[in-house]
Amino acid sequence: MHQGKAVFESVTFKKGSYIVLEGQAELDRFYILKTGSAERCISRFFLNNSAIRECRMLEPGDLFGVISFLSKRPRMESVLALNDTVVYVVQKDIFGKFIQDHTDLALKIIRYFSKQLRHYDSIAASLSSKSPPEILIPQNIENLYTTGNYYWGKKKYHMAGYAFARYLEYGAVGRRAERAKGLLAKIRSSKTGMFPLEPKKSDHLRSYMTNQPIFMEGEHGEELYVIQSGSVRITKVHNGQEILLNVLPLGEIFGEMALIENKTRNSNAVAADDVKLLAINRDNFEYIVQNYPAMVIRIFEILAERLWLVYYQIANLFLTDPEIKIYDALHIQILKHRIQVSKNVPCTLHFTVKDILKFTGMDDEEGEAAIASILENNSNIYINPDGKICCMDVSDIIQRLNVIKRDSEVEKNILSSEYSTLLHKDAK
Repeated sequence: MHQGKAVFESVTFKKGSYIVLEGQAELDRFYILKTGSAERCISRFFLNNSAIRECRMLEPGDLFGVISFLSKRPRMESVLALNDTVVYVVQKDIFGKFIQDHTDLALKIIRYFSKQLRHYDSIAASLSSKSPPEILIPQNIENLYTTGNYYWGKKKYHMAGYAFARYLEYGAVGRRAERAKGLLAKIRSSKTGMFPLEPKKSDHLRSYMTNQPIFMEGEHGEELYVIQSGSVRITKVHNGQEILLNVLPLGEIFGEMALIENKTRNSNAVAADDVKLLAINRDNFEYIVQNYPAMVIRIFEILAERLWLVYYQIANLFLTDPEIKIYDALHIQILKHRIQVSKNVPCTLHFTVKDILKFTGMDDEEGEAAIASILENNSNIYINPDGKICCMDVSDIIQRLNVIKRDSEVEKNILSSEYSTLLHKDAK
């Protein structure tokens, strides 16, 4: 393909040949279908320990292998050429230059991420008859009231004022809204007052003062940010406590989900000191691609990693056996943190029992019983004094999952039930 300065090669695949294979560790390229037809299939989703194969047709112009390429993870799909098919191969070494010359490809990747996210969102919502795990489900604006009320009680009035103001901006009504109005009026009339709701703006830059809120959980997100100077605290109010999740230094990126979907924020961001941020949104994205291609690649990598994790977490929802769900969740954490899988290699997963229940969507009684059974029957896994799940031999978890797959004949048991229909929904 030849446009402007960037070039990438075309490759022909014969009918019946695989272009990529699920699980393949070919991480230096992704593909764009040029001519012909191909079928993309995923067999990661399970129900009753049998695989549900999700397949859909690819059309010219469709991307595949993008998430694995950008997250540097094994292939998430198999793609079969249904007739003689020509694909464009986008190699790692030309990717930065190519998106700089062809912003349409960068926008296509964003649309692809958005499409995948909506697909996973619909699966998560449809699968769960009870409260789903916190994967993609948007938070209600009532979180802003809860957060504001927490900070009011802690006498952090600048934080409470911001939360109440945003809560009321979204049209909240009722007793809570009336209380928020009253408290906000008190904060604004106090000696300390509160920070401006909006930062100082100059082109694509946003400037925040020390301790000024950038956004809060429950607030709608329209921009992601790259820290140009200063640092940012990421926090969350949970069960009546403020939890410090991270302190992000110069160069870090946060709020990235806003670029692909107008989702509500799932944490709070506050300026730890005077901060300057580069704001990226859909309106200025083309400019950023042309002038900061390396930054855009980093954003893509973060988004791809997020989608990779969501994909595996969605797959975990299909598992019905509680112990298998837990082993699978532990395996996902091993993959996420790129822990070396070798015999007798120990690891600490930095995952508590509560974390694993939240990740798998199991209720406390069912999940705790399954974990107790695993701890009783598998001496390789234990809980350390800090409450983290550990294992003395990381390969044991992988071996147990492989046995489950073999015994269940996962690759042979394909379901064409209502669940298969569910997986196709919104994927087209």
